[in-house]
Formats: sequence, C-alpha cells, structure tokens
Amino acid sequence: MLKIAGFNLVLTACSVGFCKRTHNEIPRVIRALNVFLCAFNILLCVISISKILLYIHTFGLTEKRLYVLAADAALVFCFLAIILRFFARKFPYMAVIVSAVSLSVALLGLLGVHHTIAWYNAEGLQSGRLESYSAYDLLTDGEDAALPYLQTLAGQ
Repeated sequence: MLKIAGFNLVLTACSVGFCKRTHNEIPRVIRALNVFLCAFNILLCVISISKILLYIHTFGLTEKRLYVLAADAALVFCFLAIILRFFARKFPYMAVIVSAVSLSVALLGLLGVHHTIAWYNAEGLQSGRLESYSAYDLLTDGEDAALPYLQTLAGQ
C-alpha cells in the first residue's frame, strides 16, 4: 500500500511541478486528474483498513496489523489534505500531513503496542470472538505485557 501511495504522490507532484501554468494557476484538467488520483488512493486506503479490521477480528491483533492500520489512517489524512490543497490555495496541507503522521507515531508510542495486543487478544479469547490464539504469539519479542492476561486466561 505504501509503495502505491508513494508512486501516486510522486506522480501527483510531477504533474503539478511540470505542468504549464497560466496566471500561476494549475490547469483544471491537471487538478481534476490529481483529485481523482488522490480520491482513488483514499479509497484504496479505506479498503485496506477494512481488510485489516477483518483480519484483526478473525485472527487477532498482531504488531504488523496495528502498524499497517496506523499507516493507512495517516495516509487517508495525507491525501485528504492534498485534495483540500487543490481547492483552497492557502490551505496548510503540510502542517496537516506532518500532524497526522506525528499523531499516529505518538499514539503508537503512548499506546503500549504489546500491552494493547495482549489485552485485545485475551479479551477476544475470553469473549469467544477468537477461537484460538497461541500463547507463544502473546509472548512475542520477550515482552512481559501478556503475562497478566495469560494468568487470567489460565484461571478460567
């Protein structure tokens, strides 16, 4: 997903950078095509988010799924900011992009990724939403965040 989004961002930047401008305005055709491309990227990100949520609901939360979810959410805000920039010339799109990426990284840092993964999967096992989940997967990377949840599951 990031490769496709990166390629489309480069394509958008090149089309805006190399187009012939009249009165310092981007031609409407270029603007319309770039808006379509950004909207298509938003659609791809939303589809990716829905698939990741389906995987999480079916197979449990993993570290990679959480990171992909955060990256896709940040990409949606980035492309929305670029679309708004095409319509509002003075819109501070770079501030929105930097804020979205910074917020997603900060939330992942403050969230306690391993603790959240262990909590989500243990709750899924207790509620019956997840049929099975490996204790080895709960104890990944030597993190002891899953130990209280494993003790709760063992006490059932």
